[in-house]
Amino acid sequence: MRPYRGKRIDNGEEVRGYYIVVDERHFIVEEGCYSSTYGKFEAAVAYDNLLEVDLATVSQSTGLKDKKRTKEYPDGQPIWEGNISVRRYNEHYPELKGIIKWDECEAKFVWYAKFPNGGGANCTLGHYLNGHSSSHKEGESKQDEVIGNKWDTPELLEQK
Repeated sequence: MRPYRGKRIDNGEEVRGYYIVVDERHFIVEEGCYSSTYGKFEAAVAYDNLLEVDLATVSQSTGLKDKKRTKEYPDGQPIWEGNISVRRYNEHYPELKGIIKWDECEAKFVWYAKFPNGGGANCTLGHYLNGHSSSHKEGESKQDEVIGNKWDTPELLEQK
């Protein structure tokens, strides 16, 4: 089960874990505060471990990591739905910014970008873009570099 993230209702802090809905309220159960038996998620958690989150900020992990290596993320930063990343597209757009989205029709995560001329491009994360593999190792996207997300840094997607 891939983790989710969301911003807490009470203080706006981002939390990561598993997403559940109780009485039409949205919660993240922090990792380590749940139990799982035989592959089934059991709500064997104390109510104190349910962190209420704003539904508009809930997103799922793609299971991939970006290409940038830092002290904090020596294997790459995790890529989440709603992240904004930059990648090389072609010689005309050497650094194109895009957003990670869930494609409901295709049931997969995609990277979507708008060109300055109004057109757009998208590709499946971890697959091919312009004939080049965007992933050379399982769990890694060698083209993406996460630079923000749509909640905290939406201005990164604005065309200049």
